[in-house]
Amino acid sequence: MRATRITAPRTIISALLLLIAFGASVYWQAQGRAHQQLDIGSASDDGAALNFHEPETSTASPSLTFRWSKDASELRLWTLGRDATAIVTLRMFPPEDEPRRVTLSAGDQSLGTLTLAPGARVYRAMLRSPSDQELAIGIAGDGEVRSKDSRGVVIGLDRIAIDRLPNARPFELLRELWLAPLLPVGLLLLALAVLLLGLPRLLIGAIPALALAALALLAALLPEARLRLASYVFAIGLLSLVALALLMLLRRLPRLWPNTDRRAFNWLLILFVVTVVLAFTPTIKSDGMGYYVYLRSLTIDGDLNFGNDYRGWPDQQNPDQHVTPQTATGYYVNYFSIGPALLWSPLYGAAHAIVLVGRALGQPWQADGYAPIYFVLTTFGSALAGLVLLLVGYRICRRWVAPPIALLAVLTAFFGSNLLYYTLREGGFAHGLSAATAAVYVLAWLRLEERPSVRRWAALGAAAGLMLVTYWVAGLVLLLPVFTFARLLLAALRTTREQRGREIAKLLIGGAVAAVLLVLFFSPQMIAWKLIYGAFLTVPQGSGFITPQTFKGVDMLFAPLHGLLPWTPALFVGGFSLVLLWRRNRYLTVALVTALAAYFLYNAWLPDWHGSGAFGLRRLTLLAPWCMLGLALLFDALRRWHTLLPAVPAALMIGWSTLVLIRYDLDLIPHSIGELRKLSPAGFYLSREIFPLWAVHGWINNSYILHQVRDLSTLGWNGQPIAIMIVMIAATWAIMTVARRVTSAP
Repeated sequence: MRATRITAPRTIISALLLLIAFGASVYWQAQGRAHQQLDIGSASDDGAALNFHEPETSTASPSLTFRWSKDASELRLWTLGRDATAIVTLRMFPPEDEPRRVTLSAGDQSLGTLTLAPGARVYRAMLRSPSDQELAIGIAGDGEVRSKDSRGVVIGLDRIAIDRLPNARPFELLRELWLAPLLPVGLLLLALAVLLLGLPRLLIGAIPALALAALALLAALLPEARLRLASYVFAIGLLSLVALALLMLLRRLPRLWPNTDRRAFNWLLILFVVTVVLAFTPTIKSDGMGYYVYLRSLTIDGDLNFGNDYRGWPDQQNPDQHVTPQTATGYYVNYFSIGPALLWSPLYGAAHAIVLVGRALGQPWQADGYAPIYFVLTTFGSALAGLVLLLVGYRICRRWVAPPIALLAVLTAFFGSNLLYYTLREGGFAHGLSAATAAVYVLAWLRLEERPSVRRWAALGAAAGLMLVTYWVAGLVLLLPVFTFARLLLAALRTTREQRGREIAKLLIGGAVAAVLLVLFFSPQMIAWKLIYGAFLTVPQGSGFITPQTFKGVDMLFAPLHGLLPWTPALFVGGFSLVLLWRRNRYLTVALVTALAAYFLYNAWLPDWHGSGAFGLRRLTLLAPWCMLGLALLFDALRRWHTLLPAVPAALMIGWSTLVLIRYDLDLIPHSIGELRKLSPAGFYLSREIFPLWAVHGWINNSYILHQVRDLSTLGWNGQPIAIMIVMIAATWAIMTVARRVTSAP
């Protein structure tokens, strides 16, 4: 009876809080929709001002930011609701301070033609919203009047505001339940997520109320982003609820629940195959060309002189731009490592064999190293590196957590970072391969720590050499075996005199074997450098590339210019969560954190800390195994509070990174360093394109596999795609077979 008396008031209070928050959210969203404003030329207009020139600042008034419109510019605003009437207010001015006629429209509805007088003035028009679709305010100039500006500017626009006239129709507020950004629905989804988690009943109403209060506070600071901020609430609620519902469903299906290593490996394989089908695009460009020409030059030309390889590259408007100066030995420089070419070589060889067989059978296939089949199978090698990373990362995490948590951690790290991009979207880069080889290296080190032997020293040396030849900057994380050597040496010195000699001898033999194998595996790079530069060891980019500059650690963590948190939250969270290992093993924590910190700090001092472009901090993909372990420890700690709780942060990190990736692929986020430097936090987090759900279907349709399936269904049988698919399936099966045996070995 006492429990009932205590619970009932809390339930009532929670219900009242939820009801108040829900009602307030309806009114708050309606008011935000009824009174919208946009400061054109500021960061808040990103994604809302379409087909305008770049933002500018007035020389006469530095506080005035604006954009020049083009012949058919457009402003996107939130819907007002069907049949709503509103006043549109625009602050505009003509170029050269000469009168200019401009026509305004809202979709198919003409708002009239205005004559702009000299100077910045306010103009108003009335519109009637015909539907629940978002508003598109069009601005078109009088084609008979041409600006003296060579860009063909029409008018300068400083600000737009829209104010809906009062509508007395009953139940109008109910429309807010299905109009974007769906804030009231988002609060209900949050409440349902709390209910599924089984948290105290008071939180079912308290969390939505707190979310609305936080939203109101942020909106007071960023009034122009009011409705965009509200869209976050809906996204968080939806992702949380979907993740929890999926986890609950799996727990009710014992045969699917990954409570064994075998089932977890099967899940990794299934999800890898699905991801390849939906996301794999065989692309080799930019830095990828530098990695790939090792393969082509060796197999087609039989040398390492890359001038003709760059000049012959297909679809290059200016091939000579990639031909770098010659070295003292007469070779063309190559700033990139040879390791990726070595790892790609089996699949590249399969592509070459298919082409040669096809030519023997009369097919007009080109055995030139440039044909699409070469690029497809070569970059699929990077996709397989993603599978290796998942499998090996899982084995690392399993040393401390149960199978479901280890599985969730590696999947979160892969999909919640830039690992998917560098394995499946930009496989010509080395970063997916470097992450996989680093995972093999960390696993080999952990096994050595668990049971030292000469054989395990040898495995560590081979893994370290493979990692270095793939990405030589990884030499910084070779601190791990230094810790091991020092620990074992100290342990040997504490033994008796008889044991001391044997232990030290065993340690020296093991260390020597590891060093020899490291050099042996790294020797292909040394030989290539000797041929190209005349020295076995060098810095291809020059000493200035590694000369420390201004420390950029804070930017690497938080800045919109490739910061870990905004671009790859799983790497950010996983890296910091590694300290949770302290309670389980302080020595391993110190070793792993020291290696991670050394690598991070080195990159933070580099002049090129951002990697000169591409998706996120690409050099930090090497730290993926560290971050996977950190996520596993974090999720295990959250699991102790509630078994379903880890699914929420995992879903949020995966959902955010996936949408950032889609924005990046569709050029909704700048690619060049110059443009990214201009990207403010508001432009990154509060763009109209924060959640480009409309683009997901088109992004998936760009997948190579889906393209091939459509082509086969329309064009009929084609031998080359069939051969490619067979090689892909065989290679995936081989990786799974080897991984099962090697990673499960004692």
